[in-house]
Amino acid sequence: MKSTFDVVVIGAGMAGLTAARALADAGKQVLLLEAGTRAGGRVWTVPGSDGGLPSELGAEFVHGKPEPTLRLAREAGVELLPISNRHVSKEGKAFRELPDPWQTFAELLERIQPRDEDTNARAFLAQNVGDPQIRERVRQLIEGFEAAPLSDVSIRSLASDAQSLAADDSQFRLRGGYGKLVEFYLQKLDQGEVELRLQSRVVLVKWQIHGPVELTVAGAASAICARACIVTAPLSVLQDTESIRFEPALRSFQGPLAQLGMGHAARVVLQFPRDFAAHAAPRNAFIHQPCALYEVYWSSENEHFVQWTAWAGGPKAKELAQESTEQRKRLAILSLGTLLGLPGATLEAALAGPVQHHDFSNDPHVRGAYSYCRTGGALAARALSAPIGGALFLAGEATDHDYPGTVAGAIASGTRAAQQALAVLDD
Repeated sequence: MKSTFDVVVIGAGMAGLTAARALADAGKQVLLLEAGTRAGGRVWTVPGSDGGLPSELGAEFVHGKPEPTLRLAREAGVELLPISNRHVSKEGKAFRELPDPWQTFAELLERIQPRDEDTNARAFLAQNVGDPQIRERVRQLIEGFEAAPLSDVSIRSLASDAQSLAADDSQFRLRGGYGKLVEFYLQKLDQGEVELRLQSRVVLVKWQIHGPVELTVAGAASAICARACIVTAPLSVLQDTESIRFEPALRSFQGPLAQLGMGHAARVVLQFPRDFAAHAAPRNAFIHQPCALYEVYWSSENEHFVQWTAWAGGPKAKELAQESTEQRKRLAILSLGTLLGLPGATLEAALAGPVQHHDFSNDPHVRGAYSYCRTGGALAARALSAPIGGALFLAGEATDHDYPGTVAGAIASGTRAAQQALAVLDD
């Protein structure tokens, strides 16, 4: 087995796939190492069978019109399907329309002045929002969308998200799911003769300021050598200095890494015949039920089936992460049953396929959903995107300043890291 390459890319999520593809297109010999059993990372689409809908276990939506995602989707020939941004809440047996949450939030954040000191969202709400209903609505938005605890997430980072989404609240799904983009990348990597090794967990990276880099894979008999290395491991893995050891240690990155946090999210996807409980709840809206552990629900449908997703973010997702997989599924069925006004046993009997769920919080290769910015961490992503000499380059959604916490950020960061590596290799 070959052991010397121009570049080794650690992690076959969207950032790693993007970087490997760009390097291969430039004629470089690339090895892509993935600790898990599949490529895609936090993008994971389970194809529908027998006319069923694909189930997204990870990323699902395209928020706004991020150019990295739109460009890749166009190239892959994957259509973006617009979806409604309607929000409702259940009060008793009735559903009540909610105002645009991002517009409400953006207007609230206009109170932040340029010279104001950054603070966490909980402190900001306590100081600036007297109406308990608005405070609760914003709490749901932050924990559900950002997957972050109020007491830890930077209010300035939220202001940026709120302003952009209030300006363009369009949302899309990819026809066939995000997995279509992973399939496209894998085809391109195969054509570019990139070597992909699954179940290859890197445990040690020895590097010199101008290269080379030597990598040790758990259980491998020999080391792998490269002129450069791109590291796309999730934020929580990088924050654990024992997961991947670097020699010498990456001391310059310890501060920026600590200024970011890994949010948690739990989703369970349930599929039924299309006419099941057809009028029990709106199917063209995000439904909020804050009294439940899973406090947001949405659906999609085709001519044969309807698919309901139960979602929890932030502290509630972290609480659910302490439960077994089967218990998380059971709670989702019971919670959806409450929403639809039906017993859980009725839902179980009507299921048109297996309940889909993946526990990213307890997945040792991920350990969470996506990153968020802690108080005072506005410059952390930019710091993490800087090359380490001519040997090491970081990528991943947590390292992208323009689209943090998103697939677009992962794609953009992979492109940036590949360009940084190529500038060194071609010098």
